[in-house]
Amino acid sequence: MINHQKTIKRSVSCSGVGLHTGVKSTVVFKPSSENSGINFVRTDVPDSIPIPADVHWVVSSVRGTTIGRDGLNILTIEHILSAVYGLGIDNVTIELSAKEPPAMDGSAIHFVEILQQAGIVDQVALKDYIVIQEPLTYADPNFEIEMNIVPQDNFMVSCSIDYGIAPLGKQEFTICSMKDFPEMIAPARTFCLLSEVEGLLNIGLAKGGSLENTVVFLDTKIEQVDYKLLQENFGISEEIMTRSNGILNREKLRFDDEPVRHKTLDLIGDFALLGKSIKGHVTAKKPSHTMNVEMVKRIKEIYS
Repeated sequence: MINHQKTIKRSVSCSGVGLHTGVKSTVVFKPSSENSGINFVRTDVPDSIPIPADVHWVVSSVRGTTIGRDGLNILTIEHILSAVYGLGIDNVTIELSAKEPPAMDGSAIHFVEILQQAGIVDQVALKDYIVIQEPLTYADPNFEIEMNIVPQDNFMVSCSIDYGIAPLGKQEFTICSMKDFPEMIAPARTFCLLSEVEGLLNIGLAKGGSLENTVVFLDTKIEQVDYKLLQENFGISEEIMTRSNGILNREKLRFDDEPVRHKTLDLIGDFALLGKSIKGHVTAKKPSHTMNVEMVKRIKEIYS
């Protein structure tokens, strides 16, 4: 089967608040020429140089993937990239009015929907694939994390998580084809543990976090957290704090295994940093942005 490169038919945009910065921003997706790849542009900075969605430009993978060039950074790009990569889009310019994309509802579904509304069109040039020939492994036994990739005739991802926390439990999920991405992966929201929220706020992250864009799992007793801090910064009310359904959110989980699906979403977004489509089956145990980025670096070193 011959696969051509793809871009979008027309420009589309959406606005919201950045998850970690809390800064209002607008993202504009624009059609792009063949072989140009995925590029980010900061429109709030005059004459800013485009930053390619390439692992070479990754400057941080702490609680999200950040790329940067000439001192200009863009934070938390993984959800947008997951939508673009999951839809098979090869060439697109992504303009941002601030240093972080809008979080929207914490998933990739809104980006998927507006990209579909823009129309995804074939271009003349053929897709360029990285085809995995031999198994590769990245592991850190100290944290019980591991990632493997083996040959496969398409892009498959299998993820598992087990943090030893009752509300989450052990979860496993496999997506066999990116055709299922919009329905099976894109709606899965980002999540964190109640015990993590204070720490994130204290180091200047999650400034835009709320129960509208993050699923918060109850892994600790309410009296063990700084209620005032959570109320002021995360919009958590006293009524919410008394819930007993395992999460603080009013909205129920979209999938019983929503957390592992979101980890899969993040992984797909980080693999967009290869700069090419890939054929291989990725299996990840407790994946993180750091592990994703390290595996992408290894793949690029071998197949570039």
